Amino acid sequence: MSALEKNLHMGRLPPRPTMPGGLQSGSKMRMGPGRKRDFSPVLWSQYFESMEDVVVESETGKDSFRVYRSGSEGPVLLLLHGGGHSALSWAVFTTAITSRIRCRVVALDQRGHGETNVRHEDLIHGRSFIRKTPSPLHSV
Repeated sequence: MSALEKNLHMGRLPPRPTMPGGLQSGSKMRMGPGRKRDFSPVLWSQYFESMEDVVVESETGKDSFRVYRSGSEGPVLLLLHGGGHSALSWAVFTTAITSRIRCRVVALDQRGHGETNVRHEDLIHGRSFIRKTPSPLHSV
């Protein structure tokens, strides 16, 4: 559609309704005047009770996996994140579930994600991942 056609069609439309505060619907100021979205990082401690780096030794050396925990009694919920994420993906869920039921939450960063420090980050596929990854769960 050409700019001329667009202008002709726009001229036939009724005006957009005004919203409280004098803004029009569709405006980019939906959050209110002067408010901006804040995407700055928040601390892990807002969602988890503790954090530690679990060191796992194998015949080829040491790997370190970041583990976050909450709760001190009840069943253990082991939370594993998907590809491209980290254990902190479970932060809001952890707060919600521990406020509703008595449980322990353990969320760990997988190899090559989050705050892990491992020798072979590229071992993140299928059987190689399972066979060659020392399990931080034995230390948890």
